[in-house]
Amino acid sequence: MPLTNTQIKNLKPKKKISRKLDGNGLYIEVAVSGTKTWIHRYSFNKKSTMRVLGHYDDMSLENARIELIDDKKLLRKGINPKDIKGKKASKNLVSISSFESVFNEWHEVRRKSLSKEYVKDIAERANNYLFPYIGSVPINQISTPDMIRILKKMDDKGVLDTLSKVRGIASMVFGYAIGVGLIDRNPTTDIPKNIFTPKKKKHYAFTSKPDELGKILRSIDSDKGTYQVNAALNLLPHVFLRPIELCGLGWDEVDFDNKIIRIKAERMKMEKEHIVPMSTQVYSALIYVRAINSDSSYVFPSPNDKNKHISTNAIRLLLRKSGVEKDKLTPHGFRHVASTLLNELGYRPDIIERQLSHADSNSIRDAYNKAYYLNERKKMMQDYSDYLDKQKNI
Repeated sequence: MPLTNTQIKNLKPKKKISRKLDGNGLYIEVAVSGTKTWIHRYSFNKKSTMRVLGHYDDMSLENARIELIDDKKLLRKGINPKDIKGKKASKNLVSISSFESVFNEWHEVRRKSLSKEYVKDIAERANNYLFPYIGSVPINQISTPDMIRILKKMDDKGVLDTLSKVRGIASMVFGYAIGVGLIDRNPTTDIPKNIFTPKKKKHYAFTSKPDELGKILRSIDSDKGTYQVNAALNLLPHVFLRPIELCGLGWDEVDFDNKIIRIKAERMKMEKEHIVPMSTQVYSALIYVRAINSDSSYVFPSPNDKNKHISTNAIRLLLRKSGVEKDKLTPHGFRHVASTLLNELGYRPDIIERQLSHADSNSIRDAYNKAYYLNERKKMMQDYSDYLDKQKNI
């Protein structure tokens, strides 16, 4: 049944974007903010697409139907309405007017400078937390209260870390929209920081007591898991890598000739190549794994699929299976163990921080230190592996 003006006026916003069909592909969409937008959904070249016709406040039901008829005439001529409508105002205005469209254009630009994993994470967060509420809303109609409502829903769910990231994504999209002339202000800029639940600082459980560390190392030196997970967990204390960085290690990152591991920039948190000098213990362990695993590009392939690597969860579960409780040590906590003990043993903080892949705030000094510290880091990594073996065998 075609809509009436009374029905449209009475439409109320819901928890997610709602849509009512008028007919022939003409819809009225109601955003969470209450904004009502005319949408024409149609197929062109066998692909589904849509065009924003206008807002209900500015475009009446009658005028929306007239606009629909114009679109239909163009389609019968084999012309995509999006290629014609609004070109005089702006070459790209129609195609990037909605928040989702602007996001897609910004995302396409950003993907060239970001890791594949981060690009995927951004898309998933936008799809889960932004598009259901403002995806089809014209970007110049999204207000600060709209964004606060979205973020408050996340606050209520307790996903505080994700809230911060989603807010950051939205801010970058609005910033891009300002840059291309679609809007003149960023609605996330005026959002107060004190209206959300404070995010608790994340602490990874670890121990710095040598006797406790020795007991843990003896506990994980077993065959309680598959060879891949056993090897990864036993290597983790020696290499200072984040669990995901070790789990995703590829053979193309292992240089046996120079006894160096070179983690690719796109896999690092700081998005810079990271060098891990191999101690004799690490070198021997990887030689052993190489003898077992010769048909996968990953050092630690999934037992079920050689084209995938083991998960960080597999390491965590094996650590628990070995009797190490979560309040005693987490897989990530091995990094903190190394940092604490090496500082106590008198190694220079600069060397330790570099090996932990904590970037220097000075980019020139950061690049210089990358090479300058390498010989010292080689010695430190060998000394630390020897120290771990000593504690393990006490």
